[in-house]
Amino acid sequence: MSESLPAQWARIRSRLRAEYGEAAYRSWLKPLTLSGTSDEVVQLTVPTRFMRDWVEAQYGERLLSLWTSENTLIKNVDILLEGSAAAQLVESQAATMKTAAVTEAQQAESLGLGKVWLSERFDVKDAGVICSAALASTTSIRVATAGTNLHTRHPIVLATMCSSLHYLSGGRFTLGLARGVSIRNELMGLKSVNNQKFVEGINILRQLWRGEKVMGYDGPMGNLPYLSMGNWLNADIPIHFVGFGAKSLSFAGEHFDGAHLHTFITDHGLRRAKTMLNEGEEKAGRAPNTVEMWPVLATAVNPSREDYLRKMVGRMATYMQAPGYAEMLIALNEWDTEPLEAFRANKTVSSIAGGIDSIATLEQLDEISTLIPDEWLPSASGSTEECALAWKNQFDNGADGLVIHGSTPEEFAPVVKAYEALKA
Repeated sequence: MSESLPAQWARIRSRLRAEYGEAAYRSWLKPLTLSGTSDEVVQLTVPTRFMRDWVEAQYGERLLSLWTSENTLIKNVDILLEGSAAAQLVESQAATMKTAAVTEAQQAESLGLGKVWLSERFDVKDAGVICSAALASTTSIRVATAGTNLHTRHPIVLATMCSSLHYLSGGRFTLGLARGVSIRNELMGLKSVNNQKFVEGINILRQLWRGEKVMGYDGPMGNLPYLSMGNWLNADIPIHFVGFGAKSLSFAGEHFDGAHLHTFITDHGLRRAKTMLNEGEEKAGRAPNTVEMWPVLATAVNPSREDYLRKMVGRMATYMQAPGYAEMLIALNEWDTEPLEAFRANKTVSSIAGGIDSIATLEQLDEISTLIPDEWLPSASGSTEECALAWKNQFDNGADGLVIHGSTPEEFAPVVKAYEALKA
């Protein structure tokens, strides 16, 4: 570190203190630590991710201005997490996985819930591993993926993963399959999963689970000369489609056992989704309501303003950032597209270089909340009784099951009691 940097930093700190006042200085600026320089960039560290986001948003430009006035060699300022904080972030991700897979599954089971849905991420959340942890630590609740993909594992590897979970748990596993994210498919060198591939893929899985052999197959699922898991198998594993596009729901009605939908679907959207599933069932000659419909409802009991902004506004805003994603919600709910167009043209929205729910400040979220119509955020929010009524409303509009999103079992436990009282 250059000997002049600490002196320059001391003068900058003094100016920041004078400009912003003692309270702001002590809360946000005093914790900044000078770490060093790298390629004309000053590196400052902070103890928490929230503090880093806040300092970057509120003081980043001024910090750069002061540094460049002190040292003409400086071209940028990076605000980083302290080494221990970065390590803690890694630990928190692992802890989150353990909490979701084990602790929350046990809590959900103790509340008498029927199923826990676990998402997959390609870091520390392999679907087979976390579902195994959840199933091994519970005794009655079902566990489902929401979802994994058909094409990220060889067919016999996916079939074996599922049959292992099925027999390990005494038949409590459900396979939830999604098409996958287009950009990830491209980065991984994988072809997208179209309807034909989906149909042939789930047929192969079901053949193998019945103890049948797959021989001489050459098609969308690859070249499969011979697959066999043993003729003794007889694993009846439900397969749910994870998605909510109109054509996809009709397709799910033809071929799947259930459909796991999405957050922020209105009553009108739910009824339309049920109709689309029924249309698919009819086309395939299946009995009406053979396919279960599981909507996803964001739930927040007496949320604070911050909870509302982060759990509701932040999540919807992130969907609205993604090209093509919010459009599917708009189509299903039959909303006007104008709010989405205004949202994407907004300067604050376009200035956020990343997922809004991950990096936006509370001030940014507060502004963004004015861009999203209230009817675009259907949820179970408010008192326990109001949340329970919102849960009941999902079933009144065609749901066969309900996925509670955005709260832990500990947080929504009072709603379960209120909902049971409603049913009594």
